[in-house]
Amino acid sequence: MDSLLQKRQANLVHKWKSRRSKKIPSKAQLVQIWVRLMSCSIRPRAVPTS
Repeated sequence: MDSLLQKRQANLVHKWKSRRSKKIPSKAQLVQIWVRLMSCSIRPRAVPTS
């Protein structure tokens, strides 16, 4: 029973992690997005910086 429970728990954790990883970007992705935003806000003067 223990191994079955552990398998189920691991499965749930894996599902939860994969679901979260889709929603929440990694640090590298966040940095890329931030750099992109910064370069976009610097180059075009027409775009308002909010």
